[in-house]
Amino acid sequence: MSAVPEALVEAVVREVSERLADPAYAQLAVGSFVAAQPHVARFLSAQGTALGGEGIVHAAFHAELIREALERHLGAPPRMASFRDLDAASGPDALKRFAAKQPALASYLASNVDDESLRELLAHVGLVLAR
Repeated sequence: MSAVPEALVEAVVREVSERLADPAYAQLAVGSFVAAQPHVARFLSAQGTALGGEGIVHAAFHAELIREALERHLGAPPRMASFRDLDAASGPDALKRFAAKQPALASYLASNVDDESLRELLAHVGLVLAR
C-alpha cells in the first residue's frame, strides 16, 4: 500500500477537529472503530492494565482517525484485522516501522499523542491497519 499523503492526513485531522464540537462525536468515533475493527479493539482493551480505561478510549479514538485516513486513501475501508495480523505486526520499534511505511500518519501520532508507550501501541495498530 502506498503511503497516505500528508495533505490527506491534515484534512482528516481538520475534519475530526471540527466534529469534536459535537460532545457525542468522540464516543461515536470509538464505537465506529470497535465495529470496524473488533479484534484490534479487543487487543486495545487487553492493554487495560497499562493504559487504564481512559487510555483505551484515547487509543481507540486515534486508531479510528488512522483508520479513516486509510479508508479515504484506499477508497474503501481497510480489511478487518485478525489476531494473526496483530501478531504478525508485533515486534520492537513499531513507531520506526510505521514511520517508514506511513510517514504522515506516524507524524500525526508524534504530534498528537504525548505518551511514548501509547504512540508505540498505536503505531502497532497502524501497521496492522495499513498492511
